[in-house]
Amino acid sequence: MLAEACEMMKKQGHALPVLVGGGAVELHTTSAFVTGDFDFVSSREEAFGAALEAAGFKREDRQGRLLKGWYHPESDIGVEIVSSRLYDGRADRSRLKFVEVKDGKGVQVAAIEDLIADRLAQFAAGPASDTSRLKQAEMLLKLAERVDTPYLDRRIKEETANEWDYRRLQHSASRGEIS
Repeated sequence: MLAEACEMMKKQGHALPVLVGGGAVELHTTSAFVTGDFDFVSSREEAFGAALEAAGFKREDRQGRLLKGWYHPESDIGVEIVSSRLYDGRADRSRLKFVEVKDGKGVQVAAIEDLIADRLAQFAAGPASDTSRLKQAEMLLKLAERVDTPYLDRRIKEETANEWDYRRLQHSASRGEIS
């Protein structure tokens, strides 16, 4: 369904929205981490919203929910546009990965280096007791076929205000705390 909406954007001549956050982590980790919502970056919110609705999503209107984003009534999948600029313009868009879902249709996903940096930033900003984002970053690093270490190090430093770097993440991941 998301690939259908992205295909509509492509056919209309718009840039493909970029999947970030937990949905992108789920794809990169082959569902080791599962999410029920999918966050996208798109500078064309109105066009993407129309494409989502054409693919069967509804504007969020359910009681007890934040009235932003869309959901699919049959699957309960939520979609939100979280920004119009990919990681505030700091990510290298040439590193985006297209993941084909079916018949050439798919979604564009943030680079693994940017996802790792984002997960570390969320970990660093959250309560110390919540290590879920750190575990996601460590898992992404372990599962990555290749990482551009200098780029990853720079992105980690940018996203965590120099609190973390590649070496610290590598040390954390090597301690074997996650499987």
